[in-house]
Amino acid sequence: MDRRVTSSCSVVAGALVALGLLLVATAHATPVSQKRVAVNTDWCAAGVGGVGGGSGTIDLNCVTGTVTRAFLYWHGINNSGSGAVYDNPMVGINDNVVTGTSLGDATTNCWGAGSSRAFEADVTAFVTGNGAYRITGLSAVAGHNANGVSLVVLFDDGDTSNNRDLVFFTGNDSNNPESFPGEDPGWHAALPGINYGGGLVAAQAHLADGQSFTDGPLTFSTVNGAQGIADDAMLYDGISVPSAGTSRASNGSLWDIHSFDISPAFGGVPGDVTLNVDGLENTVDCLGLVVLMLDLEALSAPNECDIDLDGDVDRADVVAFAKACRAGTRTDCDRNGDGQFGLADVVVFARGCLGMASSAAEDLARKVMNSLS
Repeated sequence: MDRRVTSSCSVVAGALVALGLLLVATAHATPVSQKRVAVNTDWCAAGVGGVGGGSGTIDLNCVTGTVTRAFLYWHGINNSGSGAVYDNPMVGINDNVVTGTSLGDATTNCWGAGSSRAFEADVTAFVTGNGAYRITGLSAVAGHNANGVSLVVLFDDGDTSNNRDLVFFTGNDSNNPESFPGEDPGWHAALPGINYGGGLVAAQAHLADGQSFTDGPLTFSTVNGAQGIADDAMLYDGISVPSAGTSRASNGSLWDIHSFDISPAFGGVPGDVTLNVDGLENTVDCLGLVVLMLDLEALSAPNECDIDLDGDVDRADVVAFAKACRAGTRTDCDRNGDGQFGLADVVVFARGCLGMASSAAEDLARKVMNSLS
């Protein structure tokens, strides 16, 4: 697996399982929660901060295969007064207009009265590989001031030996509640049902409002261990990604992407465990967590595959998955994130759970679906 971290891009090691999205009412905080699982995939991410002026360029240089999915995330504030909202769902990516889905509202992160909002958009149609992706329209309305933007790309490099599982947690989670409805101090999340195999586990955080202030620790833990991430001169200070140069702050670009090795939290003990994430409470720096991604061993994330009585993941499991989805007895059928169940979801299931190439998975999925017609 190609693994590197630069100022703009970090690579870890494509199929996608879509999970339930928590829809958020306006002006109610949204702690990060599990949204989707990308199984048996290669992936990387890049971002840019300092985009208060409304635009910035993401230099993507970490893709080493065919792009399968791409997601754009952005976050901003409107601090023009009480009740003000960063209602900025439409942005441009290389002059193509996309409309994002709100991930929730939260405080301005100590920038006064008003609120912040985060967005996610599927930009697969506009991301073909490495290159410069100019994002515009981030501060499109009077009072809007964007913090930063990230691009997360799933791809297939043709080498299944380096594949990973990627669990997306998304939201808009301020670590300082400032009496905002639904907000609590710090960041908190949990992922049960990880079938840990003893290998590397990593986490990556995309967060808003990083400046050079003191921050508290962030802890990842299971029953078998804990990994604490202490503040240092590089963390959460708005200096981890390039800046477009229009940050409203003088001491940080207000956007960060940080990757952590959290393997010690699993204590080297294989088995099913729950991973807990807690921290960043009672800090001087007010921060907003938008995306937390957990990078797990391939086929170890929860709720991926059904295993039949012979103990193997095989064609019978694909048939069982499709049959249950057709019958309406499963709730995790929309595996490609298009809002409905169909052939593409069976392809994702077959590819992720059986480790099949895309063409072979599609052929099997068609046969399975035809057999149920």
